[in-house]
Amino acid sequence: GVAGPDGDRVKDEAHLVYQELTGDGSIAVRVASQQNSHARAVAGVMLKRTDQPGSAYAATVVTPGHGVRFQANYTVDEPGNGTTAPRWLRLTRAGDTVTGDESADGATWSRVGAITLRGLPPIVIVGMVVTSPPTVETERNFGGSSVGGRATDGEATFDNVVVAPARPDAGWRDIDTSVGLEPRPYTQEGGTFTVAGSGLLAVTQVDTDVPQLGLTGIMIGQLPVIVIAVLFVTSEYQRGMIRTTFAATPA
Repeated sequence: GVAGPDGDRVKDEAHLVYQELTGDGSIAVRVASQQNSHARAVAGVMLKRTDQPGSAYAATVVTPGHGVRFQANYTVDEPGNGTTAPRWLRLTRAGDTVTGDESADGATWSRVGAITLRGLPPIVIVGMVVTSPPTVETERNFGGSSVGGRATDGEATFDNVVVAPARPDAGWRDIDTSVGLEPRPYTQEGGTFTVAGSGLLAVTQVDTDVPQLGLTGIMIGQLPVIVIAVLFVTSEYQRGMIRTTFAATPA
């Protein structure tokens, strides 16, 4: 993981196709289709402080199994409409406040969530984001744990992309920090984008084996007892007292 906006270790794994936005403004798209790679796979619009991994962000996304969501800073996850793609999504910046909206037709919008990203610079990046978390199974046992699973590859198509205020000379670039699968370049045909991505946008979870931690102290505490027992037995053998000990306590 990398350091997130609050200092926590985070996973910043996604494919973001973006351009710069100067000052207040917005980005709106229609997620025309989304592959059902995972119930929590995301496809939508993202505003990010910088192009560096772990930087602050806000996003309005749609998922195959949990509808529209407003997500931010690797921890915020607020529900919107339960509808899946196709869906119109929008992010609007006003100062340090970023608001996420959704729409069925691109004309009538409803708010999903908002967040204040304090200290946003004059220029941020906005774009289309896709990622898909892995399927994970964890089996715990004494002394450790084994994790098995597989990566999932999310894919979505976007059209009706509008960044306002518009910059006629602005080109699209991408950041692909996907993990587990071979990176796939985004494609653009006219006004339609196809983007694929894989991974997590979340705080890194520490794998703690509670039974092991609880019993480790017992094992360490037994070491002095074992040493003392060995010394006593060695001394008895040296002085010939071991016969008397066995005679007194045969067991």
